[in-house]
Amino acid sequence: MKDSDPLQHQLVLLPLKHKAGGHVAMFRISHGGPLCKAIKTNEHAFYVDLLTHPSLTPFLPRYLGLIHVAFDDQQQPYIAHERDRQRLVHFQQRLPPPPPLPSSAPSLPPDAQPFMVMEDVTAGLERPCILDLKMGTRQHGVYVTAAKMQSQQAKCEQSTSGRLGVRVCGMQVFQPTTQTYDVQDKYVGRTLTPEGFRQTLLHFLQCALFVSDLVQRLRQLYRSIEQMVGYRFYGASLLLVYDARQPDRVSLSLIDFTHCITRREMMENQMSYPPEQGAHLPDQGFLKGISTLIHILQDTSNKNKI
Repeated sequence: MKDSDPLQHQLVLLPLKHKAGGHVAMFRISHGGPLCKAIKTNEHAFYVDLLTHPSLTPFLPRYLGLIHVAFDDQQQPYIAHERDRQRLVHFQQRLPPPPPLPSSAPSLPPDAQPFMVMEDVTAGLERPCILDLKMGTRQHGVYVTAAKMQSQQAKCEQSTSGRLGVRVCGMQVFQPTTQTYDVQDKYVGRTLTPEGFRQTLLHFLQCALFVSDLVQRLRQLYRSIEQMVGYRFYGASLLLVYDARQPDRVSLSLIDFTHCITRREMMENQMSYPPEQGAHLPDQGFLKGISTLIHILQDTSNKNKI
């Protein structure tokens, strides 16, 4: 991309300051803009498939399509295609989509990689509180190596994933008394006992005014996942986000679909480690994790602790 391109200065790719868990490249598109994530597996296809299920769309970050990212001589990332830059500028300025480029548009650089673009659910929050929950009793994908399978299986067995169907993958929660954040990473999350997990969840929600609404939304998500017969959400996360300045509403989002599979994929593809239960059932491990969250919140609410 040439330095004279007027869109270059509007669409700078910034590294994320906080990124939970994964090893996939992610950038923010300018200050306060959407996020883009490198596509390394069938994650994009799985995400697009989920968009065809109306009951799940309230739990998905807004999808803004694909872009291609390349790197300049100083190894700085940039959006490689003019069409992508125009489309994102129109989105940020709330304008209609730009007209399509002629077929003679320049080709992509050889090092360009596809990235999927999604809204940042923390955008606009003054004091974002974030809880990344790794859902399900199984985390390894169906195409992984034996070593990866054994590693992921051990993490589940030695953490709350195996017993509760959910574990903490990352957390930051604002403390009004100290005006600082309490932060917990995925390594601490793996060491939590079931009681430790419960205390962490309640600590995250200590100032929340939306617990009853959260329970209702979790029940809605449970019903939606229950209808997804044959789908597996291996390695997916449930992201809870709220603003400590206005703790009366919460965002609940499904993210991280790197190892997820559809029913069609389960039926048609050869897999190194196929699901233990067949295509006639939904993801029981994921449902167990949602049930755990509902139980903890209901039990604590009944005891008038939150």
